[in-house]
Amino acid sequence: MKSVTSLGVVVTGTWGTGKTAIVDQLAGEVEVVAEPARIVLSEDPSLQGDWAAFTQSLLDRSIRDQAAHRSGVRVYDRGVPDCLAYARWFGLQTRRYLDAVEACHYHEEVLVCRTWESIYSNDELRRATIEQAREFEVVLLDTYHGLGYRVVDVPTGTVENRAQFVRDFLDDRS
Repeated sequence: MKSVTSLGVVVTGTWGTGKTAIVDQLAGEVEVVAEPARIVLSEDPSLQGDWAAFTQSLLDRSIRDQAAHRSGVRVYDRGVPDCLAYARWFGLQTRRYLDAVEACHYHEEVLVCRTWESIYSNDELRRATIEQAREFEVVLLDTYHGLGYRVVDVPTGTVENRAQFVRDFLDDRS
């Protein structure tokens, strides 16, 4: 990759779309930031079901992660706008999330992994149905579009091919 002062790119999408697998493939090549939702829930499982506290914890961690970026290429497994989407999804007051979004900036294009039924699965932290995932995807994409981000779809395929797509994206913009 070329030398760049600062490039913070978000990889987003609904649950179970392969975001984390893609971002994990990039670790060691660029700085990556792990998905905050899994971290927050693994640190405090009692937040599962207390969606106001969960979403606030998610926002706090996302702000810290974004504020720590000073230079170079950084790939985020979700961004602060995802927190706004969660707040909307859970029917929470959104003012503090909107304020955070205004203060935290990423590259104008966001990489989106779309719902992909053939790879979707549940685990101890992901309990949503595929239908709920599709519904959240609408809220998530509406949120990013409404904030002025341009959505770039990450194609389906192997994890390696999807990670290469992200590498090429980063190369083209750095």
